[in-house]
Formats: sequence, structure tokens, C-alpha cells
Amino acid sequence: QLVDRNIRRFKGATTVNAGLSETLKTEAEHFFYFNNGVTFLCQTIAEQHPRDANRQAGKFRVRGMSIINGAQTVGAIAQESAAYYDEHPAEVLATFVCLENAPDDFGDRVTQSRNRQNAVDLEDFAALDERQSNWQNTLRMAGIAYLVKQGEDDPSLSDTCFSAREIAPYLACAVTTNDWPDYVVAAKTDKKKLFGREGFVSARDPLRLAYGTLFADSLTARRMWRIAQVGRAVLNAVKGRSAEPDPANQPPGTLPAREILTNAGWLILHVVFIRQKAVTDGAELVLTDAEKQTLSREVDLLAEKLVAVVQAKQNWGKQARALFENKTDCRTVKAGLMAALAQQNQG
Repeated sequence: QLVDRNIRRFKGATTVNAGLSETLKTEAEHFFYFNNGVTFLCQTIAEQHPRDANRQAGKFRVRGMSIINGAQTVGAIAQESAAYYDEHPAEVLATFVCLENAPDDFGDRVTQSRNRQNAVDLEDFAALDERQSNWQNTLRMAGIAYLVKQGEDDPSLSDTCFSAREIAPYLACAVTTNDWPDYVVAAKTDKKKLFGREGFVSARDPLRLAYGTLFADSLTARRMWRIAQVGRAVLNAVKGRSAEPDPANQPPGTLPAREILTNAGWLILHVVFIRQKAVTDGAELVLTDAEKQTLSREVDLLAEKLVAVVQAKQNWGKQARALFENKTDCRTVKAGLMAALAQQNQG
């Protein structure tokens, strides 16, 4: 009954709840500062006598009490016994909203409002990283705006403006270690996962260290901006190629080139980063016209070869979108593409 009006019951061993429990176990005295607190609705609140003239303490009789925000906090606290808190005192902020003279629907409105505040995304924590400020300041001196905190008054992305949100999937496609499919698929399907940090996501998540991998100490402001330019150029070029029609009389089950290229941009970008390191690692801040032409020719080649590789197999058993959102299929397509490119070079 205590949490009946809350939108969620205690969810148990989630990552967030594990963090609450860890604080209570290791630094209970800081729990008040690390937690958002608990909100209660109640029918009546009556102060009990005698009153403290200095208002340092007080006793209240509360009736009809129900938690409407903070069930996870209460559940985490309840994992330890009362005796534990005698030895490790912990405090929590509690807000009591009395409905005694409130309109009939006020309780429901409070519940809805308290539970639909703007969520904090993983990417928002990038603003706490001092390196982000350093990159931002370095780029600003070169006339490039780099947006770390997102807001409604942000300037539009342009030839002199990019953001942490935009660069993360480009950086993901530049990953060449064996776990590259995790990053390339996330770039296409769930870009927020690229800001994963230990302690904020499940320990079983393959991208739990993604933020540190992508925004590494070795990353320079110049490389960030060049990667952003390469990413934009490649994805736009692939998008332009995706409008080309298929030849007539394709075998049954052949995936259309238009659908393939509409979904293959991130994988193509990944291969571009592998094959065109000279462009990515160039010495100038801005891509030269010659480098842009190199990228254009590279996209033409990769698009043609990739379509041929995918269409050579008629039994994928799925649409092109699903193909490029599957890690195993991405490995298969990339292997076929790299083999086709190697064969061409030998020829």
C-alpha cells in the first residue's frame, strides 16, 4: 500500500539500485547528497507538541501516506536492517505533499509531474569531463564551435559547428579492434549507448566502457574535427548513391541496392576509416578539396562493391535494415567487401 500510487514498484537489482545500495554500504553519511529523495502524498499532516522554538526538530502525525516518487530509494534503504542504520546513520530528503485542501485531481497531477522530469541521458555526463572543455576551447580558437552541453538555443550544425552527440557515432566507426561491430551497430541503432560508462550501465553491456574508448586521452581536437568532416562527407555521399535504381530482372530474394545503401552508411564509413587513414590523420584542420575528392571516389567504390557482395547472396532471410543492425551479419558483409577489394587490387 505504501507504494501503491507510485508509477513503479521496487525493481530490485538494477544498475541504479545497486549504486544506491553501494552508497549505503560504503558511505552512508553521503547518501543524502547523492540521492534525489522521496516524495509522499498524504491526506493530513498535523504537527505534534511540544514544538521546538528553534525549529531544529519536529514531530508530525501523517495519515494516508503514499510514496509517489522514490520507490527505488526506499527499496534500496530497506535492504539493510534498522540495526545497520544505528551503526551507519543515513539521511534522505523527504517531501510531503498534503492533499487535505487540494483539488480532486491534484494528487494525480503531482504524481505525473514528479515522474516525468527531463531524463538525464548518458551523453549529458560528458559535460563533467574536463577533456571536453579542453577540446572545446582549442577548437574555439580555430573558429570551430564544439557543442558539449545540449540546449534549445544551440546553433545549428554547420561547416564550423559540430557536437559531442554528432561525433560519437563517427568515432565509433573508427574503432578497429575486434569488438568493432558493437560500435558500428550502436552508431546505427542506439547512439546513446556510445556514452556508456562503468557504473552507469549493466556490467554485461559490451559498451559499458564506450565513452572512455571513443573520447580517449589520445584524441586531439584536430582529429575530432577531421573525423566529423569525414563522417559527414561519407554519409552524405552514400545517401546520394542510395537513390540509384536497381537493374531489371534481379533474382528473387535479392535485396534492392537502394535499401542496402540506405542502411549501409555506418559500415561503409567504418571501412573508409580503415582504408583512408591518410585523410583522417591529415595535418590540416579542414579537409582539402583533394581529400574530399578522394573520399567521394572511395564511397563510389565501396558502395558498388558492397552492393555486389550483399546481392550475391539471395537467402539473407531479412530486410537490409536488419542486416546492418546485426553484428554477425556486419562481420560477414565486411569480410566479403574486404575480400572483393583485395581481389580487385590483385587484378
